[in-house]
Amino acid sequence: MSAEAEWCGQCYALRRSGQPAMQSAVLPGGQQFGAQTPAAGPAASTVTPVRAVPTKTLAPATIKTRWRKTPTTFGPMGRILATGALVVPEILFIAVGILTGGFTIAGAVIWGGVIMPWGLKDTWRAGTMPDPNAPALPQAPSSGIVWSAPAP
Repeated sequence: MSAEAEWCGQCYALRRSGQPAMQSAVLPGGQQFGAQTPAAGPAASTVTPVRAVPTKTLAPATIKTRWRKTPTTFGPMGRILATGALVVPEILFIAVGILTGGFTIAGAVIWGGVIMPWGLKDTWRAGTMPDPNAPALPQAPSSGIVWSAPAP
């Protein structure tokens, strides 16, 4: 890079040689417009090349459900069984605590106050699934070319 290289004061892009820094906008009456406009022509930035902007794609319509099986949640039978599996230890902690004079009361408090609410919240969380009543999204056009492996 040469010592006489010029840089844009706003974006620090390297300017091409001979490119004017700014051109003044002149109104029809000969008055100069207050702000200056950049020179016409393509941008001379070597730091940030032109970026392709991704097109927006439509997300499929979804619904939230607690009573249908989704890829990340149980169906109704699995949720009921998981709820039972969380309640049974609490009953056992309380029964053993009564029979032993309060020996397992700490386990009952921890299970009933921390573990069971956490497990029930995760078990009964609403799952997201595609809406079966929504119309199908348009598919991207295919090129019509089918590739196949050559026969040996």
